[in-house]
Amino acid sequence: MTSTESATFESLLGQLTPIKGLPNNLERRLLQRARVISIGKRQRLSSHTEHNWMLYLLEGSLKVANASGAETINVPSSRSLRPIFSGQSLSEVAVTQSESRILKIDRQFYELLLREQDDAGIEIHDVQVTADEGALFQAMYQAYIQESLQLPTMPEVALSIRKAMDDPGISAEHIGRLVQLDPVIAGGIIQAANSPLYRGNKNIGGIRDAIVRIGLQATRDLAISLAIKNIFHSRNALVKKRMHCLWDRSVHISALSYVIARHEGHLNAEQAMLAGLMHQIGVLPLLTYIASEGIEFTTEDELERVLDKLHSLVGVLVVTQWGLDSHCGMIIEESRNWMRDPSPQADIADTVLMAQLIYGSDPALPTPDSVPAWKKLNLGELDDNLQPQAIVEAEAEIQAIKQLLGAYS
Repeated sequence: MTSTESATFESLLGQLTPIKGLPNNLERRLLQRARVISIGKRQRLSSHTEHNWMLYLLEGSLKVANASGAETINVPSSRSLRPIFSGQSLSEVAVTQSESRILKIDRQFYELLLREQDDAGIEIHDVQVTADEGALFQAMYQAYIQESLQLPTMPEVALSIRKAMDDPGISAEHIGRLVQLDPVIAGGIIQAANSPLYRGNKNIGGIRDAIVRIGLQATRDLAISLAIKNIFHSRNALVKKRMHCLWDRSVHISALSYVIARHEGHLNAEQAMLAGLMHQIGVLPLLTYIASEGIEFTTEDELERVLDKLHSLVGVLVVTQWGLDSHCGMIIEESRNWMRDPSPQADIADTVLMAQLIYGSDPALPTPDSVPAWKKLNLGELDDNLQPQAIVEAEAEIQAIKQLLGAYS
């Protein structure tokens, strides 16, 4: 952050609606994570491509069109202190009337702070925890706010690709140059393009052709998925062993989520793959924090209960830190809500829930056909091993994904 941006952010404290409703220290934290971009005259902004951000006009003039009509925003004005887009529709557009500077604030991080902050600190909603479990999460959250909590870092190439995809005009060539910075990710994308996941008429040997076959959005999700394995490590031998087991389970859930989404048809299979891989990402910082603080548990079952209850809360901190789409945070939060039924149509969260039940490592879990997601996903009849017909028929794809992501076993 430059000194000019720092001064600008400081001057905005208590000025912008709705973030001025946060406590001052959290508002400052939110602004410190913001971005400022400069754009020329007659440039178009879309609420669809910018839905992860709250945009404010810092300098210049622009015209916004929405369902209610059109309005012009100038600086300075009271209107410039409110977001350019309402956040209620993905069809709003804005066109700059002059050279302008735009402030971009992470919407998901703001919503996290808004939802979980009260006078005493963060609240834990919808999770039944003991006093000790609540105290553990409170301590971790305070460390997060103070930037001292050790969270897994998104690998550099995956981060570069995610940021580049914010540009609606990005090309396959540009993404290809970024992907080639990491031979493992580049090789994985070419391998995926030639696998049963993306059947083509000819074998592909170059990264650009692989990206064209897969698609830009799918390449982004796949690159992040390929990079995530690098964060499942620890110097602590016991934690490392636990992380390896978690990775193998996550890869299997990821593969199942992919084939379920692809079978459903209207769902994004690559998003489902990434969501399945990340649904327990909160376990990593939990294990790291417990080991670093020397926290001991009487039995392994006690540790597992803590991980099971708290991983979703901590996982939201990870996806917020990474700047991933808000659906990732929602899926992590809903990852054990077996009876969720928000709409008649299946969503990505349903695929991850169903994948866990099909994986079936815990006999205490519901059977796949006993939850609302089952009726929405049309996976066929269950066999004697409680495996749906669609999953049995997709075994080749499941194995291809496990090989692609590099399961340990």
